[in-house]
Amino acid sequence: MTHHPVCRRLLILVAFAVCASAADASTVDHARSAGSAAVLAVASASTASNAVGESASTAAIAETQAWWHAFAIGDLAYLRDHTASQTVLTLASGASFDRDGLLAESASFTAGTSTRMEWGSQTVHFVSPDIAVVHSDLTETVGPNTSRYRFLTLLERSDGRWLVSGAQSTRIPSLSPRVSLAQAGVLMDFVGIYLTPKAGRLEVALRDGALVMVDPDGKPYPLEPIGPGLFEFGQVSSGKGIVRFAFTRDASGKVVSLSRLLPSSLSTFPRAP
Repeated sequence: MTHHPVCRRLLILVAFAVCASAADASTVDHARSAGSAAVLAVASASTASNAVGESASTAAIAETQAWWHAFAIGDLAYLRDHTASQTVLTLASGASFDRDGLLAESASFTAGTSTRMEWGSQTVHFVSPDIAVVHSDLTETVGPNTSRYRFLTLLERSDGRWLVSGAQSTRIPSLSPRVSLAQAGVLMDFVGIYLTPKAGRLEVALRDGALVMVDPDGKPYPLEPIGPGLFEFGQVSSGKGIVRFAFTRDASGKVVSLSRLLPSSLSTFPRAP
């Protein structure tokens, strides 16, 4: 089926908006409600999508990998040849770029070929035979630093080859490597009550030789040591991401405050006398 250029572009935009919403756990309900009508519209406009074969999926995945690799190492020649004119890229940082902007951003990367990319699970959904959405998981290593990402890539086929017409990256939170209790410091130094701005109390206690944060109902949450006076919850919070805690000492070495570090905020609580 061949779509009119305007309808084709609308189909691409609707597909990307719906998939981008569904890819964000915080907007799943929005995607189900506001996106359901759009999904039906896409489906009704794309009756030929069932005819897409495995070879098309393989080609779409190969193009996705090659395009993101080119972006990461600053291969501008490849990007120019494989990026649609109206492409929009949104990175995990929240920054968005049009085609010229993403080329400039890619040119600023200095890691070049030292970047190592290991692909995880990848799935392809065809909105129509010539429009595909690829979901990918990736582990990227640049020097000593490793990060995990989830990519959403929108492809459109033109003159028999795939072009990227939309892309989005989301960083997957990763817990920090643990250190020994000896490296973290004397655990009893951190035990105490810490005061929040609204007259609340955060209790840090020692249970079975491990440091825990005790909630108002008495439930303990283990604090895993990741550095001297630095700890984090043992699992990623569904609402807050990775939650870390840093204890501060005064000149005498006494612990005087506790700071909670979230991905988007920092709060410090003084220790109760």
